[in-house]
Amino acid sequence: MIGRGFGASRLATELHLSVKTIETYQAHIKEKLGLHSAAELSDKAARWMLHSMRRNLQLKKLLKSAGRF
Repeated sequence: MIGRGFGASRLATELHLSVKTIETYQAHIKEKLGLHSAAELSDKAARWMLHSMRRNLQLKKLLKSAGRF
């Protein structure tokens, strides 16, 4: 959701959590990843989503070629 550009308020609404809880989670994630801003976190999440989507597509192609999908 962060990779899709959802802000703390939207995340809180979607996940039924408080904005403060979301901000705390984001702060912990940024600290663990060595990021300094919400923009960096959003960029990292978007890149991770793109990587995951590409990998899933490759896996589907592999399974299809093996006759398993």
